[in-house]
Amino acid sequence: MSYEENVRRLQRELRDAGYEIVRIPVDISALDMEDKVIDCEIIARKDFYNIMYMEAESNWRGIASDVVSKSKDPCLLLTRLGNTHHMATTEKEHGTHNAKLIHVVFETSRSLARLIEFIHAIRVGPHDDHIAIGK
Repeated sequence: MSYEENVRRLQRELRDAGYEIVRIPVDISALDMEDKVIDCEIIARKDFYNIMYMEAESNWRGIASDVVSKSKDPCLLLTRLGNTHHMATTEKEHGTHNAKLIHVVFETSRSLARLIEFIHAIRVGPHDDHIAIGK
């Protein structure tokens, strides 16, 4: 699947999960490995929480860490490696000194389905100061 096909498919699922669909390029000029990023953009948002999608040539974990750490808003960064690996990176306690990155890797033939289940499990509201993941 191409970058555009991946974005459109994820956006359909995100719309069903209650997210506003957007296409906002992420400025990658300040990243440590800017030359390894093929594309990166915010593809959906809900209240203060952004969902980003990125494709990188290599070192997805390092680049994802850099993108999420430099984001001014809390976010979930989605990326793909091949046809059966989907990754998600988010930050615990965004914007604090104790912020810790969390990487989730979906490595099965059903990786997209598992990623979609994960997206639907994210709970965020307009008056929340955090997100919750769970049913």
